Amino acid sequence: MEVKRSSLSKQDSSFEDPFSVHPWDSLITKLCHEFSVEDSDFDNFLRSSKFRIGDDNYSRIQRLDGRTGRKYHAFFDCLEKKFNGKDETVEFLINLTASLNFHGDSGSVPFTRVFEQYKQESAKYHRQFTAKGLEPDPNFVGRVELSSKIIEILQKRPDEIGLSSERHPIGVVLCGLPGMGKTSLASQICYIMRFGSNVVRNWNIIVVNQRDKREVGELLADLIYSIGKDMGNDDFVCEFNSVTCQREKVMSLLKDLGERKGDYLVLLDNMDGHFNPEHSPCEEFLTEIFDTIAKVDNIKVVMTVCKSVSKSNASNLFGGKSAFRGHVIEFKLTGLSYEDAEQIMTKISRRVDQHKLDPRLCRQAFDACDGNPMGIKALSVLLRDPYNDDFVRSSFKTGELFNVMSCLKQSFAKTIPECLQRFIARLFVFNTNWFSVKDAQYVSQNETYVSQRYCAETIKELQRHHILERDFFSKMRQKSGKQDERSCEQEKRFAFHSIIAEFLSQTCKESACFKQEYIDGRKAFLSYFCKRNRKIWPEDECSQSVRNKGTFGRTQAAPQLVFQTDLRRERIALFTVEQRKTTINY
Repeated sequence: MEVKRSSLSKQDSSFEDPFSVHPWDSLITKLCHEFSVEDSDFDNFLRSSKFRIGDDNYSRIQRLDGRTGRKYHAFFDCLEKKFNGKDETVEFLINLTASLNFHGDSGSVPFTRVFEQYKQESAKYHRQFTAKGLEPDPNFVGRVELSSKIIEILQKRPDEIGLSSERHPIGVVLCGLPGMGKTSLASQICYIMRFGSNVVRNWNIIVVNQRDKREVGELLADLIYSIGKDMGNDDFVCEFNSVTCQREKVMSLLKDLGERKGDYLVLLDNMDGHFNPEHSPCEEFLTEIFDTIAKVDNIKVVMTVCKSVSKSNASNLFGGKSAFRGHVIEFKLTGLSYEDAEQIMTKISRRVDQHKLDPRLCRQAFDACDGNPMGIKALSVLLRDPYNDDFVRSSFKTGELFNVMSCLKQSFAKTIPECLQRFIARLFVFNTNWFSVKDAQYVSQNETYVSQRYCAETIKELQRHHILERDFFSKMRQKSGKQDERSCEQEKRFAFHSIIAEFLSQTCKESACFKQEYIDGRKAFLSYFCKRNRKIWPEDECSQSVRNKGTFGRTQAAPQLVFQTDLRRERIALFTVEQRKTTINY
C-alpha cells in the first residue's frame, strides 16, 4: 500500500518546510496510514460521515478497493467538496475524531495533537505563500482540461521537445471578460506548478500585479522589485533616472535568473492598462523580455488580460493563438460548465442535505450569468438563505435576473444591510485601487468616530459576500533604533474587482443616497490625504502633491478621484490642529 508511515509522537519532517508538502497533504497521509493499520477505523469514519457525504457517495466509496488507499483519498476528496475549503473539513474531522474517541499510533496517542499541529503549520504555510503575492481562490473549480494543457506547456524544456515546425512557447496569456476567473485560474496554475505532485519540477513563483497601472516605468519598477526580492534582496530599492536604465536592469536580472539552477514562473497579472493605448510601448518591451527569456530554459510566463493581445486569427497545435512573435500562446476563457457552476453554488451557498439547492434554480442561475463565475458567486450568496429561493424564482420569471449585473444588483439589495451599503459607497472612493484598513477608516469617518477594528471586521464581512478582493504587499519598515536596517513586512490590501466597480458605478448614478455617501467619502479621503502630506510638503505644495501620482507609495491606494480633472477644480475646506480653516485649489 502506497502510504507514508509516520509517527504521531514525533513531528513529521514534512511540517518543517511549508513549501515542501502542504500541511493538508501531510495530515491526510497520517490519517491514511492509521486506516491502513486498522481498516475498521475507516469504516467508523465513513459510517459517521454518511449524513454529510450522501448515500450515493457512501456507496461509491464503500465499493472501492481499500488495499490501494483509493477509498481513503476518495473519502477526503468528497468531504472537501462538501465543505467550504480545507479548514471547515478539518473542523468536521476534529469533531468526528472526538466523537469516535479516535487515537493514532495503534491507539496510544490522541489525534487531537495532529490537528493542533496542522493548524499551526497551515497558518505558517499561508503566511509564506501569501508573501509570494498568491492566494488561491478556495472556491475555484473546473478548467481542468485547460489548466492541464497549460501546465504541460509550461513544464517542458526545449531539450524535451521533439522536432516541430513551431517554436515551443515560453508562456501563456489568459484573456476573457471581467469576472471570468482569469486571475483565479492563473493562481491555481502557479499553485500546482509550485506544489503539485504531478509536476516534474517545483517552480519558484514571481508575481507582478499591474492592476490600475499604465506606465511602462511602473511595470519595469515592479519587475525589478519582484525579481530582486525573489533573488534575496528584500530591501531592494528601485531608483533609476530613466526607463532605459530600468529596461537594462530588467534584462540583466532575467539573465541572472536564467543562470540559476531553479525554475521560475513569472505571473504578470491584470495587464490591461498597458494595452489600452493604440501604440503601446509595453508591447515592444514585453516582446524584448520574451526574446530574452526564450534564450534560457528555466523561466516561463503567465499573463492575464481582458482583451486579446494576439494578432492571429488561426489556432495553433496547442489550441490557442500565437502572440508576441509566437513566444506565448493565448487562451480565451469562456463561462464555466454547468457542473462546475453547480459545484460553486453549493460551496458558497453552503446548502447541503435537506436544504440542498433546487437543480432547476441552479440551471436558471447558470443561464442568466452565462457561466460567469462572478455572477454565479453573487447569486450563491443570495441563496444562502433558503427563504430567498422563491424571490429568485420570481425574479427569473419577471425578467429582473437576466445577466451578471442584474444578479449583482439583486444580491446587493437583498443581502447587504443599509449600513454596509453606506460603507461600500465610501470605499468606492478607491474604485479598483488597493487600499488598507487604515485608508478605509479615514474615508468612513463622519459625525461619529469609526474605529480601525470596526473597519477591519466590516471588510471581512464584505469579503464573505465576495464584494472585496484581498492581496498581500511587502512594506519596508525601519527597525527600531537601527537607522541603517530595515525589515520587510506583509500588509493586507483590499480592492473592488473591476466588474464590482462597474456595478457600483451604476448604483452611484441610480441612487442619490449612495452617491452622497460616495461624495462624503471622497471629501474625507482628500482631507486625510492632504493633512498627511502637509507633514512632508509645504502648505503651498499640498495641492500639487494630490495631483502627483508618485506621492503614493508602491503599495498605497491611489484612487482615481485624486487625479481626475474635475476634482482639481474643487475647493475642499480643511482644518489644521489650531482649527484654522484653509483652502486648497484644484
